Amino acid sequence: YGAWVLFVSHLPMQRWFSKRGIPAVLAGAGFPGIVLPSVEFDHRGISLHAAQRMRALGHIRAVFLALRTQSAADERSEKGFIEGFASGGRGTPEPPQIVYHEPGADAVRRKLEPI
Repeated sequence: YGAWVLFVSHLPMQRWFSKRGIPAVLAGAGFPGIVLPSVEFDHRGISLHAAQRMRALGHIRAVFLALRTQSAADERSEKGFIEGFASGGRGTPEPPQIVYHEPGADAVRRKLEPI
């Protein structure tokens, strides 16, 4: 017998394993409707806490910058950040900018230049 460990898997991959009943464990977050066991960090909670701390320090503008992996963790991280930044703190916050980049320092630099 064998089983697969799916690391940084996108929706089509998760769907493929799930539909076929192939034994697999997600190393990360599962997308809604995918019935596979997973081991993951609480990406929403991590981002939520970070954004709440920023607001508690008085920040009203923020950018969520992350590597685009097309994983469910990306979605959860983004939602947690938006939710956390909107709650608490002083002043009225602007909605955070969401910026995803490709791998590499130059790609990050290109995304940050216009901000």
